[in-house]
Amino acid sequence: RDGHQEGGLLPIDADWDVLPRWNTLFAVADADAACREAEALGGCPQFAHTVPSAGRIAGVGDPGGAALVVRGPVRSS
Repeated sequence: RDGHQEGGLLPIDADWDVLPRWNTLFAVADADAACREAEALGGCPQFAHTVPSAGRIAGVGDPGGAALVVRGPVRSS
């Protein structure tokens, strides 16, 4: 969109301890803060990593088992 990537594939390092899968990813101002807020609301942090090409990413699960990934900071367009 407007020359900016809206999706893609990310190699998963062996030390991440996550299985390859498709994820819903949300761009946020601060991935770590979003993960902390999700945990305070009952979510379960799953992983957090810094990826040079994508920024900070963090996985969060909800009490029912659904999962999502947040990424941030993101560049403003």
